[in-house]
Amino acid sequence: MGLRENFRAGLARQLGHPSGLRGRVVGAMLNRRNRDPVTAAVAALGLEGGETALDIGFGGGLGLALLLRKTGTVHGAEVSTTMLERARRTFRRGDPEIMSRAPLFTEHGFRIRPPATLEAALAGAGLEVRRRERLGSGRFGFHLLVSGK
Repeated sequence: MGLRENFRAGLARQLGHPSGLRGRVVGAMLNRRNRDPVTAAVAALGLEGGETALDIGFGGGLGLALLLRKTGTVHGAEVSTTMLERARRTFRRGDPEIMSRAPLFTEHGFRIRPPATLEAALAGAGLEVRRRERLGSGRFGFHLLVSGK
């Protein structure tokens, strides 16, 4: 087998089951190359925000990220340990549960409320949540809620 065939065979293995450093590169490539069809697939679902979604074989995680923007609960199934580890790092929460355990926030009287509580309060005040978005990730990510009448 020549150099070209070896490269193609290795790429095919990584596409089927990304692993190690090469797998991380393939995951990033999958996100880039598949952006248009994955975006179209998520849009075709017509999610309105209350559904639970499942992304089977999520690879680089683009579908997970897009689904998380559309609905609150997303599950993913993936055979690649490398892609699972990447997803765990990428989609780690910086939500109120984690913040409530951080003395930097809570010991000085900073109040933390889950987004659902804020949305209910806005609705009780007659305001409609027109946009909700998770900005950033990890410990310093936050939720953006845009509301109006």
